[in-house]
Amino acid sequence: SGSGDKTLKLWDVESGREIATWRGHRSDVSSVAFSPDGKRALSGSWDQTLKLWDVESGKEAGTWRGHEAAVNSVAFSPDGKRALSGSGDSTLKLWDVESGREIDSIVVDGGPTSLAVRACAAEATAPASRRRGDLVIVGNANTTVTVYRAK
Repeated sequence: SGSGDKTLKLWDVESGREIATWRGHRSDVSSVAFSPDGKRALSGSWDQTLKLWDVESGKEAGTWRGHEAAVNSVAFSPDGKRALSGSGDSTLKLWDVESGREIDSIVVDGGPTSLAVRACAAEATAPASRRRGDLVIVGNANTTVTVYRAK
């Protein structure tokens, strides 16, 4: 969980016991997501950064900068190789998880407030072939939901 005290807390879901507290952000932690394999966590904060965490050690594995306002939503791609972040600066950013490099950025009308990434099957250009694609579902502050097909 993310908290207004600038920390992330890892919990045992069955017992409700706190397992660990991670510190590193300079402001409220507004969003947390786990990688599909559970080995990494990504946090977004009002300090305009994202932080990648090693779940086993609890150590910070990287800080990503690029947003100009609070990061209010984060999500991993189904393969764990990419991540998305939404911010009060009305942008949705796509990141390479290994390098922490920003891959792309788009402006989202109303500003993204929540994210979901879902794997789907998508038609390729050749009629007989299929490829694996991703859907990005963005909830906006203006009460709309937009679905993007990530490439």
